[in-house]
Amino acid sequence: MPSITSDLWKERLRAPRLLWTQIAAQMPDRGIVTSTQSGVSQIYAWDVPTGDMRPLTDKPGGVTFGLLSPDGRFLYFMDDAKGNETGHYVRVPYEGGSPEDVTPSLPAYGASTTPFPQPAVAFSPSGNSIAVIAASERTGKQQYALLAFDVDGARIGELYDGLDSSIEPIAFSPAPGDTRLLASSDRTGDKRPLLWDARTGERRDLHLPAVMGEIVPLNWSPDGRRVLLCQFSKAVQRLYVYELETDKAARLDHPDGAFTFFGSLGVSFAPDGREILAAWQNAQNKARLIALDAGTGALTRIVLPAGETPPSRPVRSVTFSSSDGQTVQGWLCVPEGEGPFPTVLEVHGGPHAVVTETFGLGSLWAENGFAWLSVNFRGSTTFGRDFMGKGGERTRSNSPPTQTRRDFC
Repeated sequence: MPSITSDLWKERLRAPRLLWTQIAAQMPDRGIVTSTQSGVSQIYAWDVPTGDMRPLTDKPGGVTFGLLSPDGRFLYFMDDAKGNETGHYVRVPYEGGSPEDVTPSLPAYGASTTPFPQPAVAFSPSGNSIAVIAASERTGKQQYALLAFDVDGARIGELYDGLDSSIEPIAFSPAPGDTRLLASSDRTGDKRPLLWDARTGERRDLHLPAVMGEIVPLNWSPDGRRVLLCQFSKAVQRLYVYELETDKAARLDHPDGAFTFFGSLGVSFAPDGREILAAWQNAQNKARLIALDAGTGALTRIVLPAGETPPSRPVRSVTFSSSDGQTVQGWLCVPEGEGPFPTVLEVHGGPHAVVTETFGLGSLWAENGFAWLSVNFRGSTTFGRDFMGKGGERTRSNSPPTQTRRDFC
């Protein structure tokens, strides 16, 4: 049996990581970056034209997620105690300063300090004064309808796709006077993009018959004429640009790997619309912010580089049939040489999460003679609603389980 002798994993884990980026909608020279360059995750002011960064937060336990106001004046984040997700929302001026409590008269309240599992609220650009929230009042479960409210708090619309379906808001159109919301629904069994006019109630499901798997909407182009989409097929991601006037989707030929995003954050059109800015990584490259040509997907430049790290082993996507015939996907990393190898089987948390091709997957084990397999078991997201819903089920059979050899390793 091999033993662990390499310390390269320490260098990989300690190298700075880029987690999130956001550009202010009305002030595109201003952005924020969440990075671990100080040793823990903190949020930095990002001068977009120069790439310069300076810290905006300095919490001992770190800050993972925050939002920059559309005018670029303030950073908002949850100031909780040691990650307990209970506290007050605060804001910090973009120029820097002490956090200011925005709800000082309220007792401590709960709120997630990370962006998962999905965005819950979308606000229209100034002038339209609409808020859309994901509400579970019809289901009592993590399956949502969309409720739209005007500036006076009156409900002006609802979008509901029935029992066992869920709709998630992403972002309003940036075009002046346009009240359409980009959202997603899983009523077909797979997550698919749609547009919903929160004032008129008009709905438009985007036409993508040839694109298989789940399709997650990400963001609008600055002129509101295109939307950016991410396809998940067996946990492999691919970006598409959808032309709304022609109902045509163009597959982008970008580097293989994984994109990190939350709603309209993390992957978006650049302010000029000619590039796509994306937080990207793969098994051999640590997360960095890259720019892609918005027409082809070709890598045009590294916007924010990653720290130096030791090389990592490649991984590959594999599939196999479970005992009941269900196809299951996983990521495999193997040592050099001929197998079979002793194997470490990893199962992710959640279960409503998914493992994609991220930096350093399995390298610790492969460098020390072990094969490593991370499985997106039933209950994992991006494989469809039915697959996700099977996370709590057990397969029953009158026959004893079969012993099936897998020759991946």
